[in-house]
Amino acid sequence: MTRELGIGREPFSTAMAVANLSWGLCAVFAGMIADRYGAGRVVVAGTLASMAGMYYMWAARSGLDLLLAGVLLGIGVSGTGSTPWWARRPSGAAGEAHRRDWPPSAWRAESAGSSPSRTRMCS
Repeated sequence: MTRELGIGREPFSTAMAVANLSWGLCAVFAGMIADRYGAGRVVVAGTLASMAGMYYMWAARSGLDLLLAGVLLGIGVSGTGSTPWWARRPSGAAGEAHRRDWPPSAWRAESAGSSPSRTRMCS
């Protein structure tokens, strides 16, 4: 990609760094929006932002284009990663059961034949 655009490694690596920074910053807002409006809307918006970022990276003609693509990709990943799904925590009695069975390591250990109480004590 850097050869095709006639740029060095620096603009590309800067764009990827900006993508990671915008992912981290936007994840907070994606979680807040998911809490208020639902995770499905955030995931759809994140998917659209990821698609736009991928297209913009494909169509990039300069280092600035890569930078803007990185921002869009970071926004997209923050909306399609695990952030919006944390907003889907059930509440009430169902929430208590969910929290009691939460550690995925317990699920893996149970399927391997270990008891859940031993797994919870170790994790």
